[in-house]
This record gives sequence, C-alpha cells and structure tokens, in this order.
Amino acid sequence: MSVFEVLTSGDIRIQNPHYNYYNGTLKEYIENSSIDQPEYASLFADMVAADDDVRICVDLPIDINHKTISNQIIRYRDAFKLPEGYMRIPYVIYWRKNDREGALILSVTNYIEAKGYYFCITEASAVLADAKNEVVATVLTPETAEEVKAAFVSAYNKLVTEKKEIIANAELIRRTLCDTT
Repeated sequence: MSVFEVLTSGDIRIQNPHYNYYNGTLKEYIENSSIDQPEYASLFADMVAADDDVRICVDLPIDINHKTISNQIIRYRDAFKLPEGYMRIPYVIYWRKNDREGALILSVTNYIEAKGYYFCITEASAVLADAKNEVVATVLTPETAEEVKAAFVSAYNKLVTEKKEIIANAELIRRTLCDTT
C-alpha cells in the first residue's frame, strides 16, 4: 500500500482507540486545534497555502518491529521493553498530488531521532515498508522551519508544474496526431 492509503486507511497498527493523536487535513488541524508548538504555525499555514488537501498526523504512535532486530546484544533487546505505542512521531505531513504521494516525518529534537522514526516505520514488515521511497525524515526546529518550508513548497510546485507540462505535451501530441484539416 502507498503512504497515503496506509495513513488514511485505518490500519490497525496505526488506528488504536487507546492512542490520542490527530490524523486529518492540515487545514482542519490549524483551524480546530491549538498547535502544540506555535512557532510552526506559519510553516503549516504555508503548506496549506500550497495545497489545502495536505494531511497531517500529530503524535503518531509507532512500535519497533521485533522481527527486524537481528543483533541480540543487550542494548537491542532493551528495545523490546518499550510499551506498545510508546514512541510517537511528532509530525507526519503527507499528501497525494497528481498521482504521486509522499510523506515528511518531522522530529522536533534532532536528525538522529528523525531517522530512527523513519527506520521504525519503513523497516521490513513495518507499516510503510512498501513505501519507504516516498518517505523523507528531517528535523524541524525554529531554526530549520524556513528550510523545511522552502523545500516543501519547491517540491510541491514542481509536482504542479510537471502536471501542467504533461498536459501541454499531451495536447500538442493530440493536435499533431489528430489534425483533421
């Protein structure tokens, strides 16, 4: 399954009534809830300005896949002691645009943690294992918010531009091949 399908489908490994997290449109999140970290409100508003169908998961609970821990030294076995859903991804921004999908995992502490979230959610047999090439992880701090915004808006605009180019090329081909004059 793709990123968008998994995150919106209600997969049992994500949708658990005991976990309190938000999963919906970013626009509704901004309008209806108090953002935990107001310094990111402008970033989220700019993402919505790019496309108001962008979605967000806030405090998404994840687990370590016990099948993938191959090195059985004590440090790794201690990971089994974590309760189910103990780790939470602060923000997962995800979208579907022009038959393309993607997700952006945002850690609010450091890049190492962001990559750890990425590996937990995309490792073999994990919920996004089949879509690991559609997922990017990075750190979101007040210092990096502008960089994250610029990268997101640039990538989003590229998707829209590519669609317009494809439509224009298809129209040119149609006119050339279907010329009845």
